[in-house]
Amino acid sequence: MTVAKGKSVAVIGGGIQGLCVSLALAQRGCKIDLFEENACLISEASLWNEGKIHLGFVFGNDSTSRTAAFLMKGSLRFNELLSHWSGGTLTESEISTPFRYAVHRDSLLSPEQVDAHFSSIQSLIEHYDEDQRRAYFGFSDRRIFRRLDDTETARDFDTDRVAAVFETGERSVDPQAVARRLTQAVMAEAGITVLLGQRVDSCVQDDKGTPSISLTADPGQRHSYDAVVNATWRDRLRLDATFGWKPDRPWLFRYKVALHTESLCDTDDPRLPSTTFVLGPYGAIVNFGKGRYYLSWYPTGCIASTQALVPSNPLLGLCDSARAKLESDIIKGLAQLVPACADLDLRAAQTKLGGGQIFAWGQGDIDDPQSQLHQRFDIGPRSAGRYHSVDTGKYCMAPLFAEQIAEGICPKS
Repeated sequence: MTVAKGKSVAVIGGGIQGLCVSLALAQRGCKIDLFEENACLISEASLWNEGKIHLGFVFGNDSTSRTAAFLMKGSLRFNELLSHWSGGTLTESEISTPFRYAVHRDSLLSPEQVDAHFSSIQSLIEHYDEDQRRAYFGFSDRRIFRRLDDTETARDFDTDRVAAVFETGERSVDPQAVARRLTQAVMAEAGITVLLGQRVDSCVQDDKGTPSISLTADPGQRHSYDAVVNATWRDRLRLDATFGWKPDRPWLFRYKVALHTESLCDTDDPRLPSTTFVLGPYGAIVNFGKGRYYLSWYPTGCIASTQALVPSNPLLGLCDSARAKLESDIIKGLAQLVPACADLDLRAAQTKLGGGQIFAWGQGDIDDPQSQLHQRFDIGPRSAGRYHSVDTGKYCMAPLFAEQIAEGICPKS
């Protein structure tokens, strides 16, 4: 159902999805109440993930290529939409170096299978014209990947464990830089009222189709709006359940932590390229330049998983020694594959161990070739009347889904 301009909308969730939805609607003339239960905006998964703007390379176990095709649509518009809302394009210092994909010798896929998957991505991106490709952080080359030769591979990787390495045009954005941009834009937007420390208990829709919410701090009172958008992440299933939507398939929350570093050095270390290790429970290095890294090692960093409707935050209960061990184990795990990681001196750096929930439909884990976790095409907005819920799926899809929600609520004339 379409809502006329100037109407009120409740947006629940102050992560990247909620802020993008709020900005997209405010710029169409809607009045937004943005509810966030934490003390500040963008403080969980949207802040502590790797910020990858996926072209589909990591989803090689989806033999249909549907995930790659779907994510590519959102990623090719990420920079354009973010720039429109935040008033400027991302700078080079806010973007990672291009990703390499290192194929572990125990990978679910062989180097030849990875090559075939990457070739399918090459075919997909060739359907877009040069301007559309250039919108992806200036990328305009016709070729999106190449396999490194043995000498290049041996220079940075332990070839006893790494069978092959591919260079790609894929990038990450610095989630903390994006968080600052979006937060500043939201706080400067007169049409958005930010309500921090406000937990939404339930969402309902009356017989006339008017949606309303109730707040923990205001029991017994219902607040009606012309539209309600559930843009939460870890709380989305619970709120949808209060509306009457119960999941009809298995799901999994995984809590993954990573090490974020600042000021390890003043110059870039060419021995530590942005790298994702495939395909299985490995990890990633994201190099944002000048000593700023995102470092993850899945066997260590995935510290909890649950099929509960509302997952807890296991990081809150960790003591200092447990956190220090996690940091050390992340470095040790990565150093098995990239020896230069062993040279990182965390004592000389500003470090932060941060994490958030990963939600996906399916069960098992990423070492299971049959798990649905290897797919991400069945995601996006779902609506009933004037209630809308957004399964973001991947960070890179948030701006595109925000535009879709905004168009559904308040179409451009």
